[in-house]
Amino acid sequence: MFSRILKYRLRILPALLIVSIFSACSLHASGNIKVFSVNTEGESFYSTRLQDEKAVYLTPENFSVTPGKEGDDTGALQAAIDEVAEKSIFGIVMIPEGEYQITKTVYVWKGIRLIGYGKHRPVFVLGKNTPGFQEKESKYLVYFASNK
Repeated sequence: MFSRILKYRLRILPALLIVSIFSACSLHASGNIKVFSVNTEGESFYSTRLQDEKAVYLTPENFSVTPGKEGDDTGALQAAIDEVAEKSIFGIVMIPEGEYQITKTVYVWKGIRLIGYGKHRPVFVLGKNTPGFQEKESKYLVYFASNK
């Protein structure tokens, strides 16, 4: 009985993780179609950078990320998530405010949280007419996976 309950809870953990990610971040497509949006003009819950020696910070000093500018930030975001996964089983990627362009599926591994900070929430933007996201077959922008 206990093992059945545990298996059920492990299945819903990725869904619960969505709440923690999107309470601090928002996601939408530029152009006319919005994929997901949460009051992007709203204040972030964490208005200043939290200091956590175990956290990975998605900043231009640490990764090739260009918030608010043209350029693909998918690789940098995925590299930050993968770095947390390599360090430990659980961890945090801290994301400063800004607009980040995503062009491929981002995989968030089990036990990893993405937390935004700054005056405003970080925003993940799917560029208009991004290849692979225009077809009838569904493709995930963010995929919550169990293991790497």
